[in-house]
Amino acid sequence: MSTEEAQMSEDTTDIENLEEHIQASKIITKYLPWSAGAGLVPLPGLDLAGITAVQIKMVADIAQTYGVPFKQEAAKTIIGSLLAAVIPSGMAHTASSLVKVVPGIGTVLGMVTGAAFAAASTFALGRVFIQHFESGGNLITFDPVAAREYFKAEFENAVVNQKAGAKTKSAEQTKAS
Repeated sequence: MSTEEAQMSEDTTDIENLEEHIQASKIITKYLPWSAGAGLVPLPGLDLAGITAVQIKMVADIAQTYGVPFKQEAAKTIIGSLLAAVIPSGMAHTASSLVKVVPGIGTVLGMVTGAAFAAASTFALGRVFIQHFESGGNLITFDPVAAREYFKAEFENAVVNQKAGAKTKSAEQTKAS
């Protein structure tokens, strides 16, 4: 194979990798509102089940994009381990689920914090799995302990972006008034 042919082959691989990355990023974006919506479910416990189901389906879709075999139980275990990395932040989500039992304001507060946690954790999970699959990993080789710092960073990034988005919307509404 000539140098020119090798370069063309490498360029084709780079384009394919970029296309996979773009598709996987779109999958994350697709599941964010579903995850946040599950966080809005006013029944304690049912919200957590819905969020987990959405996140498992997102990981399955990302795995399919990269041609990685998917095992639901392995994904569920990994997701649980990574979510444990954001505790005490994760405790806020559990508390938001439990506070929903308080009629009125408890339900509203629980729904809002639950939706925010769900969206941030879904974003972070998606980013972690993209990074892992792009490096040639699969669900069997995934090391949740090694991925925790990256997950925490992506989770915090998502929380900051949510807050920045809320401030921007508030400023825009103030200008419009």
